[in-house]
Amino acid sequence: FFFVEPVSFLSLRTFALSPPPFPTIKKSFNSYVKDFLKAIGPEGLPKLLSGFDDDGAYAQCVFAFARSPPSSSSSSARVFVGRTQGSIARAPRGPRTFGWDCVFVPGGKENNNPGRLTYAEMSPEAKNAISHRRRALDKLRAFLMQEYSSKE
Repeated sequence: FFFVEPVSFLSLRTFALSPPPFPTIKKSFNSYVKDFLKAIGPEGLPKLLSGFDDDGAYAQCVFAFARSPPSSSSSSARVFVGRTQGSIARAPRGPRTFGWDCVFVPGGKENNNPGRLTYAEMSPEAKNAISHRRRALDKLRAFLMQEYSSKE
């Protein structure tokens, strides 16, 4: 018997704001991010960072997997982290339909983004190929394939 905890933890971390300008205690981190983004809007994050020299950031997704229910004494959770390096755009670009996609610009050698597009400006296929979710799920999938594909 195994238990898959379909929990993902998403974050956008800027290097200039460390720690983030909101608390992370006793409440879902994702709800703070949503409240924060709702309060400042898509223009708010670039404005907030405008006084800093470092616009570097990364998008991160964390998935958890446990072989048995967490209350079990034999539970052993595994964590799979996917991260995409990038930066924050000076202003929102592209559709404003999904969180901070319109201000996050994937960058770095591991990301094929020569046009410096935001996640929102990319096609779904291009975004999914380099996304932090994809990277975390690829690690989870590799683990599951290794653990369960050869077992008889």
